Amino acid sequence: MTKLAALRNQRKLTQKQVATQIGISPAHYAQCEIGMKRLGTKPLQKLAEFYQMPIDELFEASPRRSASYQIVPTALLQDILTSPAEDVDRAWDYLRHLRKKSSEKGEDDE
Repeated sequence: MTKLAALRNQRKLTQKQVATQIGISPAHYAQCEIGMKRLGTKPLQKLAEFYQMPIDELFEASPRRSASYQIVPTALLQDILTSPAEDVDRAWDYLRHLRKKSSEKGEDDE
């Protein structure tokens, strides 16, 4: 379960309720919750306000998975939020490339 899903479930909320609070469609929010889409700057800020926590804590790894995830520094998140959309898209593409490359390397090691 993702951090966003866990936060929502802890508060006994539906995806539709959260989506309405941050001004996006329930379908878009559902895809964000599973990592298929990203939240824009404004919805991300609204989500942080809604859950009353800093943006970086919305995506902080759960204790069970903390060994494999790094917490993104707040300053870096602010840079991302203020970058042009095409720069952010290029960064996501590069991260996906690295993840794919890393998983392929892991398969070769077995």
